[in-house]
Parts: sequence; structure tokens; C-alpha cells
Amino acid sequence: MRGAERALLATALWLVLVAAASAGEFEFLPPAPTRNFQPIQLIFLNLPFERAVVLPPGDVALQAQTAEINEIATSSGAIDSTLKFESNRTVFGFRVGVWDGWEAGLELPFISRFGGFLDPVINGAEEFFGAVNPERRLFPEHTFGGFSVARGDTSLFAGGEVTFQPGDLSFLVKRQLRLPESWPRLALRGAVKAPTGDPDEVLGSGEPDFGLGVAADYSRGSA
Repeated sequence: MRGAERALLATALWLVLVAAASAGEFEFLPPAPTRNFQPIQLIFLNLPFERAVVLPPGDVALQAQTAEINEIATSSGAIDSTLKFESNRTVFGFRVGVWDGWEAGLELPFISRFGGFLDPVINGAEEFFGAVNPERRLFPEHTFGGFSVARGDTSLFAGGEVTFQPGDLSFLVKRQLRLPESWPRLALRGAVKAPTGDPDEVLGSGEPDFGLGVAADYSRGSA
């Protein structure tokens, strides 16, 4: 990622965080949302782990998340694949308390795919623990080695280097159930993913996705 692109990303993150801090309380509430960050898996809708509690009506939470993913994979069995690159997934979004017990939100990821900078760190750790991945020896460090997955003559996925390109937009809703205070908190969740990312660059699935799930958490202290 070139200096200007990093500066743009850092500025965008800074603006979101400043806006959130000026709007109200800045707070980290565990557990941190977690996903499967495998690049192909990311183009499909996956509801991350999150708390069951929802925002009070009228409250707004701004979100900024970023993750750096280093990928290496080559052909296996009937699948002819070459995946050697690093990608950054930065998500901007918000959540708002709509009614009592109801929360709605929106998330839009931006994806960069490039040679990366984590190769030496990963190689050093693997050598230290004696668990060297031989596939990493096939490509020089800091290089974009390719992104293609095919079955026979059929290309399944093929993408190139991209810089801060939008992925698929997700709309989220969560309903916290009314339960006795001594019970764990429980919420029902739903999401719709719109195909706003370019499927030809593996930035989106090319089709809308729908998801349903639940979230539960329990705290022995006050909420």
C-alpha cells in the first residue's frame, strides 16, 4: 500500500473515531466481533459474534473496524488455485436504537489487496517454532503472487490488486428479548447483504444474501 493510500485510510479512521467520541461515550464492549477472514469466505454473509444487548432508543454507535489478512494457498486435489497476497478489510458502519429492545445498523467494508508487509513476521514465527509452510517458499516476500481458483476449465474466483474498493453492503437488525434479569441476555438477529461489491474482483458475491441467528451473553455484574 502506497503512502498516499495509507494516509487516506488513516484519515478516514481518525474522522470516524473523532465523530464517535464527540457524539457521546467511547466504549469497547466485549466480545469483539469475530469473523472468518479467509478472503473468499468474506464475500458471503457471515454474522459475527456480538453481544445480545441493544442500544437504548435514539442512541447511535459509530463503528470502525480493520483487519489485515495474509493468505497463502496453492492447488489441492481437483481445485487449481493460487492465492498469495495480503488484504486489508476496513469496515465503517453504525448502529441505532430504534425502539425499546430494537436495534438496526449498516456496515460497508472497503478492501485493499496487495503484496503486504506481514510475510517476514510470519516466516520468522514459523521458523522459530519449526513449522515452516513450504508454500511460502514459492513466492518472494511482499509480493502479490496471484488470486485465482479454478475447477478444470471453470474459473471460480479471480481477482487482482485493488486499493480501498467497496465490498457488499449489509443491513442489520437485532431484537433483544424481554427476560428476567437473572437470566442470560438473548437476542434474535437478522441481516441482508446487498451485492454492491464487484464480483469480478472477488469484492462481493454478486447476489444478495440473507441471514438469521441469535446472540446470547451473561454477566454476573451490572449490564
